[in-house]
Amino acid sequence: MLPSFVLYALIASVLVSFVAGTAGVFAVLRGVSFLIAGAAHAALGGATIALILATQTGIPFLPPIVGALLMALAMALATGYAGGRGITARMETAISVFFALSLCLAVAAISLVPSELMSQVWGFLLGDILLLTEQDVLILTVATLVVISLISIFFKEFTYICFDMEGAAAFGMRVHLYNYLLLSLIATSTVIATKAIGAIVVYAMMTAPAATALLHAKSIERAIILATALSLLYLCTSLLISLTLVNIAPGALAGVLAAVVYLISLTIKRARRRIRE
Repeated sequence: MLPSFVLYALIASVLVSFVAGTAGVFAVLRGVSFLIAGAAHAALGGATIALILATQTGIPFLPPIVGALLMALAMALATGYAGGRGITARMETAISVFFALSLCLAVAAISLVPSELMSQVWGFLLGDILLLTEQDVLILTVATLVVISLISIFFKEFTYICFDMEGAAAFGMRVHLYNYLLLSLIATSTVIATKAIGAIVVYAMMTAPAATALLHAKSIERAIILATALSLLYLCTSLLISLTLVNIAPGALAGVLAAVVYLISLTIKRARRRIRE
């Protein structure tokens, strides 16, 4: 029998892999991969503010994960609004502005956190998949099922707005609604992954496997499957190394593996292209 913390870590690895493989691919295709970094830092600020409200004011208890989700969703919706007609350049600018705002709010909130609660803040910032509780895994499971279900239901609509938003609008599709929904799902996926691997590492795990998969896959469906498999491979490998060889943060090691494999894949693909030419 596996120890409970190892079992929870394996379950979380599967859940993170699913959201990284689905939302990550659509984030790269939509050209808003930087939203992941922004949402992660917004989530950090939201979780920290929730801790402060729960301990230093008379406001009813607000779980840090809920505060993180609310702040990340606010950033995603603000990005969609600033993007207007879905123009990527405008959304990139909006993401940069709200990323800076989220980071400033997070730093300000962290400075107000009592010393006895700083371990929770650092846990959300750095992440440790081996310290997840049963409640954490339950929340991650429910959130992952919601994200995967919505992406499956609106898969065709999300694909259209990623490749030709104006054309989709011309056919009568409610592109703004689907754009807001897609951005919200990307933000939610980021919070799910952040809870397990931390706000710093999540950007690598949400983008590198997706980018690697899109280099080789010939369809979005295959890219999602490959990105999910790669994410799971990185996380499980890092867990194995952390538990048996070196006492190192599994999430950070998984991020390094993801980035290295992407660079190798990109180099090989470019070399093959030069040979063909």
